[in-house]
Amino acid sequence: MRKGTHYKNCLTVGASSAGLYLSILWPFRISHPDLFIPWTEITISRTKILFWSMVRLQLGRENPIPFTIRPNLAEKIRQAAGTSWPKESLR
Repeated sequence: MRKGTHYKNCLTVGASSAGLYLSILWPFRISHPDLFIPWTEITISRTKILFWSMVRLQLGRENPIPFTIRPNLAEKIRQAAGTSWPKESLR
């Protein structure tokens, strides 16, 4: 998710009130195991990439990994997270 990595249609994103779940298609799982991040380890902010509005999830606290998604996916994740969804940071 760093340095311009794009997963396109290879990534499954799931969410619950406990956290965010990421899984990559099975041929790539050898080097990328499934990942679960609790909401307490995620911060949310809005950003723009060129002309498009995006939502950036910073995964982790010490060495945060940026995970940038479209607002429509962010809304679906927010609904699944319910009241556990982190407050948006003002940057």
